[in-house]
Amino acid sequence: MTVVLVLLVNRGALRTAHTPAASPAPSPSAAASAPGPRTGLPLVAVAPPPGSAGAARHCPRMVAVLPPTLADLPARGVDSPSPYVAAWGEPPVLLRCGVPRPAGFVVGTQTIVVNGVTWYPEPHGSRTIWTAVDRPVYLELTVPTEYDSGPVADVSVLVARTLEVQPVRPGR
Repeated sequence: MTVVLVLLVNRGALRTAHTPAASPAPSPSAAASAPGPRTGLPLVAVAPPPGSAGAARHCPRMVAVLPPTLADLPARGVDSPSPYVAAWGEPPVLLRCGVPRPAGFVVGTQTIVVNGVTWYPEPHGSRTIWTAVDRPVYLELTVPTEYDSGPVADVSVLVARTLEVQPVRPGR
């Protein structure tokens, strides 16, 4: 049985609603050679998602709405062969669109609903990997533990507006 904990997190809703969307992701070669967007931060290496059938169909829409600031963290350049990744701040919050279903996301695991999006959180040392599990493509947000829930709240608003909700399908 999946337990759903509903968090009333709207901290990012107003800020995100009035933040202009960033330009669509540059080509992988342009992203690898460009300096971080106005932050002076070095490029951050982001592993490309292995890809999925839905990534090419759904991830461009998601990447097109990513903001230049996420939970008060400035966007920064990424070094990745994938156009479906993004990063903000230092230490970086990382987003990857089109990841596979997490191995630990099975029947009976806990999920959390934030601003209308169902997430599967997995603690990994000094960070938590949040995977949106109720959309046509899995989206992963890696958040250092020193940040509050702002990045997840802000991305949830964007995901809810951009990608249609789907049934949650944990593994067995």
